[in-house]
Amino acid sequence: MRFATVLTCRPCLAEDLVSDVLCRAYERWDRISQVAEPHAYIRRMVLNEYLSWRRAGWSARRRGPTSSRSTLDWTTAPTSAPNATP
Repeated sequence: MRFATVLTCRPCLAEDLVSDVLCRAYERWDRISQVAEPHAYIRRMVLNEYLSWRRAGWSARRRGPTSSRSTLDWTTAPTSAPNATP
């Protein structure tokens, strides 16, 4: 988790990253367990997945395949209401 958090700078994204990698690693564990350093192999999988996410764009990953454009993206939402008085 720490390595993924360092890569993403966001704990919530790091959790998603590690979860995706561990799911894939579980499916391939019979092969991964045969390598000399399985820990290093998994760490490299985390790095490769992070780079794939980065190439694809964080926003596409965050929205997911089922969301619509009407969903509010809190990262770009204004900090105050447009008609608010000071």
